[in-house]
Amino acid sequence: MGSYQIRTESRNNWRIVSTVYSGKELITFVVGAFFAVIAERLIWPILRRTLISPLVSWQRRRRDRRLEDRLDGSTIRINNHQQYLFEFAPRGFSPEKITGQVRSGDYDIIAARAASLVGTSFPDGQELQILYQQKQLLLNSPDVPFWNGSQLALQRVTRRRDPMIEDPILDLQFVNKDYANFLTIGELFEDLRESGALGDFVSRQIVQPDPLLATDFGLIINVVTADRKVIIARRSNEAYSWNGFWHIAVAESVTKQDADTGGHIDFFKVVGRALKEELGLSVAVETVARVTTFHALTIHISRHSWMLFVNVNFTDTSHTFESIRFQRSSGGGRDHWESNDLRVIEFNRKSVLSELTDRESEWIPFGLWCLLLSAVAERVLTLEELKEVASSLSLKTRSR
Repeated sequence: MGSYQIRTESRNNWRIVSTVYSGKELITFVVGAFFAVIAERLIWPILRRTLISPLVSWQRRRRDRRLEDRLDGSTIRINNHQQYLFEFAPRGFSPEKITGQVRSGDYDIIAARAASLVGTSFPDGQELQILYQQKQLLLNSPDVPFWNGSQLALQRVTRRRDPMIEDPILDLQFVNKDYANFLTIGELFEDLRESGALGDFVSRQIVQPDPLLATDFGLIINVVTADRKVIIARRSNEAYSWNGFWHIAVAESVTKQDADTGGHIDFFKVVGRALKEELGLSVAVETVARVTTFHALTIHISRHSWMLFVNVNFTDTSHTFESIRFQRSSGGGRDHWESNDLRVIEFNRKSVLSELTDRESEWIPFGLWCLLLSAVAERVLTLEELKEVASSLSLKTRSR
């Protein structure tokens, strides 16, 4: 066969490169290139789908399981308030794997006191009933700026694993109650705890909600804007508690109005409602499901308050901080009166850790805890980096 010569001459002492291909080599080269293109377009996607992606997912699940095992059951003290981490799911719970159900009937404070493990230091059921009725009357008086709205009490938590891919599953069961009950039980519990009368109770590992003390349930939502900033709000003097402290910008109680006619709660819809009421954002349901990660079930020990920690990541949307602030200042967000100032922090390791090291005393404790765990779940912060600066973080491994 003939040969083909490719000759490149140069000027000004550039080197002359001469390559000679035989016809056989040229054909081999063309055929090889052809099959390389076929492999890239056809074989590689199949290989990636059947081998590479499952292997990467398996490795990620193993890393997540190790992270869960180290954090589940851990405690941390933030701004002198202890937080207990009941369940941590770094990749989050998918919509079908986090469910809430409101049982029929209302919260019975006398029956709840009889079933509680809080001990004899707490008032008996009849006395609690009287205190509760007094609180109802107080909230109904015209000169009190708060009202006796609907709330839910968490009655039982069921956690298990998907048998196929071992993703976490969380089932939450609630009963109806009201804000007066939350104030009556919460304030008593906090006073007795601070006096040391409930030391034995709060030091035990929590395995289920206490029937008497689990008087509220809420979502604490870390919002990451399109420009990678986290929105922080300062509580106003008009808010019921934690006046002047910094908090995650979106925090919302779950109420019986969030349940459908069958008592089922779609927590992703609750996130959509919270974004609307706190920031004035109207976000489509499908977008909420795409950008939302429920990653932790935690308890604020001071009040035995249970809450879900949530991360909403608007990185691939148009919701920048300035656009959100404009929306809120233009009349959006009916609950904006609870905070009188907004600021942002960059969602990166340095900025997140500086809130703990430099401004811990200015934070509502579970708000800062949500920020830290959201950073861990989003891989902005490693557990080792958090441990370096959080001296009170006590890790425990729970057997499964």
